[in-house]
Parts: sequence; structure tokens; C-alpha cells
Amino acid sequence: MEIVREILPFLKGPIIIHLGTCNKKLVPFSTRVVGTYLDSDDHHLILFILKERANITIDNLIDMKKGAVLFIDPISYNSIQVKGKYIDSWDCSREEEQRLDEYFQKLRQAYLPQKYYQIKHKPAVAVKLFIQELYNQSPGPEAGQLMALEEEGDL
Repeated sequence: MEIVREILPFLKGPIIIHLGTCNKKLVPFSTRVVGTYLDSDDHHLILFILKERANITIDNLIDMKKGAVLFIDPISYNSIQVKGKYIDSWDCSREEEQRLDEYFQKLRQAYLPQKYYQIKHKPAVAVKLFIQELYNQSPGPEAGQLMALEEEGDL
């Protein structure tokens, strides 16, 4: 799957991630994603957001059924945007919290501002999106270009 090949370098981190949603009135909302991984089927992205900021995001996902995830490499500024269909959400398991701890350890080892190290990452809620579209968002002439498209019927 071409989308997976393009996403994988961003999932290895350290990266900055935001999940964008909107409500029924199309008012946008963004929340920081504190960790992520690709589900074993390679068609679903699991995102972790802080539980204390999850209510608006989850409500928007339930209402609108979709979200957009922006991945930014803070060193190279390479960026991609993944658009996907909302599938489900749940409180993180211990195993998922361990993944978060490992991800934040990577962030602490990167060349990121000291304030970034102090970002809270637990307790968290997991959000599952079916990956549908992938866009290049890196600065340059190809920014905004569609890189890959997948429909559920393609599976």
C-alpha cells in the first residue's frame, strides 16, 4: 500500500502531530496528538490525544465522521497530511501508555525546545481512523499535492 510507505518514516518520530476536526457548523478544532502507530492491518491509524482535551475532538469525529492529521518533522520541516474516516475511540491500555512513554523518550532525545519535553502525554484516549487520503504538506511547490488515495472498497 503506497500510503503506508509514505507514512512510515513519520511514525518513527520524533515528530509533531495535530488532529484537525470540525463540528456540524464547520468550526475547526485542533488538538495535539501525543503519539501514534499504524494498526497491524496497515489501513488504520491509531492516534493518542490527551483525555482532558478529547471531548470536543471525539464529539466532532462522531458528528462529522472524519479527521485530518498533520505530521511535521521539526528538523527537516517535511510534512504530510492524512485524511481519514473515524472508526472508534477508547481509553488507552497499559500497553498503549507504554508506547506513549517510549515515543516521548524519543522526543526528549531530539533537538526540540525544552518546553516540548514538558508536554503532558497521559492519561490519553486512542482514536482510530481509516486512512483514505495522503497529501504532501512540506514547504515547496508540491505542497498540497495528493500523494495517495484509498477507498474502503480497495481493501
